Formats: sequence, structure tokens, C-alpha cells
Amino acid sequence: MALRRNYTFREIEEIIKKVDLHIDELHHAYQQFFTRVEKIPPEKKRKALENLVSILRQKEYPPKLQFKISRVLNRFNTYKNLWDKRLEMFFEYGTISSTKIREIREEKISQKPKVKEKAKEKIEKKKEFVLNKIPDDKLVKDLSIEIMKEVNKKGPSISDVTVIEKAVQSKIKTLKEKFGKDKDIILDFEIKEGKLKFKAKIKKK
Repeated sequence: MALRRNYTFREIEEIIKKVDLHIDELHHAYQQFFTRVEKIPPEKKRKALENLVSILRQKEYPPKLQFKISRVLNRFNTYKNLWDKRLEMFFEYGTISSTKIREIREEKISQKPKVKEKAKEKIEKKKEFVLNKIPDDKLVKDLSIEIMKEVNKKGPSISDVTVIEKAVQSKIKTLKEKFGKDKDIILDFEIKEGKLKFKAKIKKK
């Protein structure tokens, strides 16, 4: 679909529906490639999806449409990050299985000559997710990606990010009902015995 300057309300709604559908179809196509059912990645399907997304990004639309557009763009960005990460792992290791990748990495490490351990290791500062401080859509997207990374480190890779997104959205709604919109709430999580658990506390000023 070629880019135009103006689209009708109905045309944009149809494009939003198409983007949602194309995301699901493209995700399935990538799964076929990662499991070696297909020999090449679905680049043509991805290009078609990106063309539709570019229409939604080309200008500001009325609030009613913008809300729907923001939702579908956040969903696209989440899946895009997932596909790109898995492509990177697939081309480097020939697999997206976190267990298999860990085995390959451990084998490479065992083959390397031992080096002296550093006296002090740099500890990466954990990201802080503060409710009511950043937009809900961004919080859902960023936190879902962090949770997905952590889960994939400890077990099988997640194939559907929307499961995590729904869990985060539900938790945000519960916290807002409990604490209101005036207080900044630090939302954290942990993966314990294969289960996702949220932790929340009021941010001290």
C-alpha cells in the first residue's frame, strides 16, 4: 500500500486491523523459519508489515484513532524486538533455544584458556520501572521485554509476548486502583520456580 498524505477514518481503522493480523501471520512465519520448516526468513512479509506501520506513523491522528494506533504500534515494536533478537541468536548459534545456546556458550568458555579473575566485578544497575512516572504503554512494553529476557535465561523461550503484556497491564490496573495516580510506585518482578511474581513499593522522594 502506497503512502498518501490523507487517509479516511475508516481506512486507518482497516489498516490497524491489517497490522494486527499481519503481526500474527509474520510471527507464525518466523516460527516456521526458526524451527527450520522454512529455509529463509519472511523478509517480504515483514516489509509489507513495515509499510503498513509507516502509514500509522506518518502523522498525528484524532485521539480515538491515536489510542488504537499506539496500542498496535507498541505490539509491533515488542514483536520486532523479539524477532530481531531471535534472528541474531539464530544466525550466531543456529538455534533460538536458550538451553542450547547456554550449552554452546559453556562449551566455548570451557575451551578458552583460564584468566585471572578481576578483584571487583561491575554490577549492572537494575532498571527501575516507576508507575505514574512514565506512560503506561511504555511501561508495559519495557517491563514486558525485561521479563521476557529473564524468563528466557532460566528456561524455554517464550513464543508469545502478549501473555506477559496482559499480566503487566493487569498488575498496573490493580496498583492504580489501590494507590491512585498521585504516588510513584516502583514495579519489580522475580521468576521463582518458573512462575512470574510482581513486587511493588512506593518510591521515596
